[in-house]
Amino acid sequence: MSVYLDTSVIIALIVDEPASESVRNWFRNSTDRVILSDLVRLEFSAFLSRAVRTNRLETDQAAAALGSFDELRRACDTLEHTPSDFNRADELIREFSTKLAAADALHLASALAANVGLLTLDERLRQAASSKNLATAVP
Repeated sequence: MSVYLDTSVIIALIVDEPASESVRNWFRNSTDRVILSDLVRLEFSAFLSRAVRTNRLETDQAAAALGSFDELRRACDTLEHTPSDFNRADELIREFSTKLAAADALHLASALAANVGLLTLDERLRQAASSKNLATAVP
């Protein structure tokens, strides 16, 4: 099976977070083909930049995390977002019941278009994906 990982999972995989142990265990034991998107790359870099600005991480820690992400990305399949993904994300946001932010709507739209499962730590995104009959998992 192929599974799209959103940024919340990548953060927990690479940076110590409350869910890191379970995410790392999932990743070690998974046989799924992992897909990362351009949006995940951008959001992860933004997360690290904010972590440095707020003194949560030192610059060298953030640089090491970026290196780990780049290595992981080379080992995974990548997904580029299409104009159709942006259109579908807009449709998802306009369904006010999904309560999705723009980035999460784009993650969901892309996973739907690729017809792959979604691994996320974000409960709102997981619920929206489930409402669209997309297979979801929480590590």
